Amino acid sequence: MTWRVLFFSHGGNVAASRMAKLDGDFAIVMNVRVPDASVGLLETELQRCLLGLHVTLKQARDHQRVKEALAPYQAEVQCICPVDAPGLLVRLTSVLVGAELNLLALDTELRPAPRGTGFAMRALVGSETPINMHSLDASLKGLHEGAGLGMAAHVKIVPEEFINQRSTRSAPPETTHDDNDVDIIVSF
Repeated sequence: MTWRVLFFSHGGNVAASRMAKLDGDFAIVMNVRVPDASVGLLETELQRCLLGLHVTLKQARDHQRVKEALAPYQAEVQCICPVDAPGLLVRLTSVLVGAELNLLALDTELRPAPRGTGFAMRALVGSETPINMHSLDASLKGLHEGAGLGMAAHVKIVPEEFINQRSTRSAPPETTHDDNDVDIIVSF
């Protein structure tokens, strides 16, 4: 039996997942809703099925708290710097934290550039209050001007209807929740 079938054979449902490949390594993190009684056996069978891989299971935070933690205001921030510099990611995320924004997702990569290796960052940020796009954009521009990085930055507010769609997609439907089900986080 493959790991993809294991969840379903134990009455599980994949509620959300993220996958990434870095330097030839592939990682998966999933939120799976399963009957409480199946968790132990599921973990044993996953370990056997994915022999040689590091597999972890942990119980997810309370589903209602996760739903409440979703940021009602979101923005996508993209920064491209033609030359990578030590500490660049720290400086960029410091601007986001200084604007009292929470990181919901962050992707970075090094890219070939005319003058060597460039740096690209894409972040999804969230807030409980409306995001001041112009202020955030000015802070990012101030960072690149002060550091002489020649960086291009773009801030785009995520439309409310998209946020609501994503919230619905990433959370298991309430109608499928059974009192004996638990949400677990599986990573390998």
